[in-house]
Amino acid sequence: MLRAKYYFLLALALLLLAGCKQEPVNQRILAVSAQLDQAYVPVLFYTKLNRQHESELAWDKFRGKWNDFNGQFRGLKLKYGVDIVDEFWEEDFAATETAVVSAEGLIKQKSLAAANAELLKVQQHLPELRRRHGIAYFPDTLSRFQRVMLMIKGAVDGKPRLTDRELAQLGEMLKMAQAEWTRAANQEIDPGYFKFPAKKIKALKKMVGDEERGLGSFAAALASKRADLIIAAVDELQPTFTQIYRSFGDFQPVFDQLAAERRATSSTTTTTLGKRKRRF
Repeated sequence: MLRAKYYFLLALALLLLAGCKQEPVNQRILAVSAQLDQAYVPVLFYTKLNRQHESELAWDKFRGKWNDFNGQFRGLKLKYGVDIVDEFWEEDFAATETAVVSAEGLIKQKSLAAANAELLKVQQHLPELRRRHGIAYFPDTLSRFQRVMLMIKGAVDGKPRLTDRELAQLGEMLKMAQAEWTRAANQEIDPGYFKFPAKKIKALKKMVGDEERGLGSFAAALASKRADLIIAAVDELQPTFTQIYRSFGDFQPVFDQLAAERRATSSTTTTTLGKRKRRF
């Protein structure tokens, strides 16, 4: 009896030690994920907007952050529970690296739409990697919601009428979008990794509520079966979501570089004009 109790306590202690060992790794993944996303969001937006120079500037920052994230965590052997190794861990990193390399080449070729499509793949693999290990991360919820909304957008664009089958499919997509947004509404926006001030978190929470009401408007439009109302409701969801997601990016390095370039150009122009005046 005493021996059985001893082994039970030993097993419990080992489980607790495993948990303690796992927690710092998860915290480190969250901290470096935030650094990565602060650089990822700007390059995603600039490629979407077809802004070549800004995309190149944002890429320089993102590439370094991805190399850091990849170097720190690709070789980890995280486990489910006690002894089941995550066999998809390396696969997710390899797929993300392929997308990053492809996007880099496409930006150099000035094919920004194609680069943006490759960058969106980052939102597929890393969020699933974190979710498998119970790592709650607000931008991952946004990424999953965005993927559903892209499906919805693709299903309604350019259609003057919608069949009953298409309406039913949109209804299923709406349920998926609502489920992800419910998670967003109940999730902590920034547990300290982005260092948002309280004022910004309050503004973000308000926008999360606005988007939730927008989903309600989409549901009402879907019930009407009118394609024009459905398309309008879908379009109205995008600006608020874009503002929320953009808030997780650090655009300041790009702004600073652009400002420095403008100052350098202005200084060169002033110097050139001065030399011309002296000639006369």
